[in-house]
Amino acid sequence: MGATLAVFLVVVAVAVAYLLRSAVTGSRSPMLLIVAVAIIAMATLGAWYAWAESRSLGWTLGYLGVALATFTLATLGWVRGGQRA
Repeated sequence: MGATLAVFLVVVAVAVAYLLRSAVTGSRSPMLLIVAVAIIAMATLGAWYAWAESRSLGWTLGYLGVALATFTLATLGWVRGGQRA
């Protein structure tokens, strides 16, 4: 389980770094949409599970915050990418 978790954390770190880079430089690549949709889907499902399983408001809001931040960064990168064209 340790190696799986390490690989997952590396993938998440790379995805977040890509989102931050695209928000700063502007990017309209399909990869931006794929990464953003994947993170938003995982965070939304995590929020649902946190609420359904334990009614944990803290974890639910944390997951929803990640989904909202991802949506904001992806939108910002997409809009800035359109201005460059």
